[in-house]
Amino acid sequence: MRSPAIRHGTSDVEHSSAINVLVAYGDLAGEQRVKKLLARMSMALPSEDPNWLHCTTWQFNDQMTPQGIEMAAEQAAVADVIFVATQEREKMPHVLEEWVGLWLPQKAGHPCALVALLGDDGKTSDSPGGIRSYLQEMAQTGNLDFFSKNEESSEALEPNTLFNGVFEQDSSLSSR
Repeated sequence: MRSPAIRHGTSDVEHSSAINVLVAYGDLAGEQRVKKLLARMSMALPSEDPNWLHCTTWQFNDQMTPQGIEMAAEQAAVADVIFVATQEREKMPHVLEEWVGLWLPQKAGHPCALVALLGDDGKTSDSPGGIRSYLQEMAQTGNLDFFSKNEESSEALEPNTLFNGVFEQDSSLSSR
């Protein structure tokens, strides 16, 4: 099994024909959910180029510095796919709101998928102020493709579905 190249919180932003993935996670369980999905993507979307998928991860928490939030936002601005993996909450964490507010305006006209992988904290995922609702609204605002999967859901996110928009927009990736 091929593993995607994963960088943790690096400030080197990739500009290439590779697919750039940014993972923002709130806890270890969220990071593990994304790693499983990325491993499935790597298997389902074969490529002759071992570096076709570049992945950068950021753990978000209340201790993130403004500089850390800005670096994560710079990487999100050039990402083809952005994962947010955390526990669903009734209220969006301030650090995530600030981060989204920095990169979303820069995505205008650029194809991107925003993927929410949410664990269950016993609250409904569709509460008006919840993370899923907020991310879905931001995806609509920024004209991004939005995908969501809750931990308890039996439906799987299919790698081909996530990357259809990327493949359609970039013909150099369509042969992979």
